[in-house]
Amino acid sequence: IDREGFLSEEAAQQRQSISEAYRDALELARQLNLKAMEVLRSMKLDWDDEAKVIVASLMVRVVETYQGVVLLLERGMVAQARMLVRAEFEALFSLAAIAKQPSLLDSYVAQHYDSVIKAFKSAKRWKQKTLRGKLDTRTIDRLVTQNQAKLNASQAKPLKIWKWAKKAGLNDFYNVFYVENSSAVHSDMWALNDHVDGDAQGDMQIYFGPSDSGLYHALRSAATALISAIGFLGYAYNLKVEDTMQELRQRWERLDQAYYAEGANDET
Repeated sequence: IDREGFLSEEAAQQRQSISEAYRDALELARQLNLKAMEVLRSMKLDWDDEAKVIVASLMVRVVETYQGVVLLLERGMVAQARMLVRAEFEALFSLAAIAKQPSLLDSYVAQHYDSVIKAFKSAKRWKQKTLRGKLDTRTIDRLVTQNQAKLNASQAKPLKIWKWAKKAGLNDFYNVFYVENSSAVHSDMWALNDHVDGDAQGDMQIYFGPSDSGLYHALRSAATALISAIGFLGYAYNLKVEDTMQELRQRWERLDQAYYAEGANDET
């Protein structure tokens, strides 16, 4: 680990230790994944309904991001997994909002055009000409104009992330899960706690390598997003998933009593 970090053989061996310590949680995480994959396979896409196609595509993104979280957590990469947890909730907010209100598809498309416009305008500020390649100023201006025309024609406004969460009725998810995991993305002072360790004597050191600090909470957060996504997908596609969701929620809640209680005891 000292020489190669997470790419070392020693780090790979830590996966076994984590798998044993969190066996029940990781097993439930994999069972949730199987349920999600089963739901995906049961869908029948209606390519004439663009809103439903977008919802299905976002569901795939949520599932794959969830799988990425599990893979990272198994390797003790909690800080990195938290970045994906945030991305998972971001996809959930759009999925849920469009599932509830298909007309919000227009805002989703408008957001795409707005992002493209901002990217091209940013290219005009590049200092090194080699970065632009064939994108000369005239070409960039033409592309900005084209995308601006599409944005204007849509007559919809791009939405901020918190607005998507509000439209979805998931304000609490935004204010808790999205906000707390944003620190992992932005590398602020809170995020640096993931890389500092202390002993009983109060001596501090920079920590590097596999860790399970906050592992269950990151896994539980990712599971919460996926269970919610299954519910909204079921709503959009008229799938019978409520019983499955309720069972999964109850199983996670039983684990919460053990893992969160242990965490509280560790702090006292």
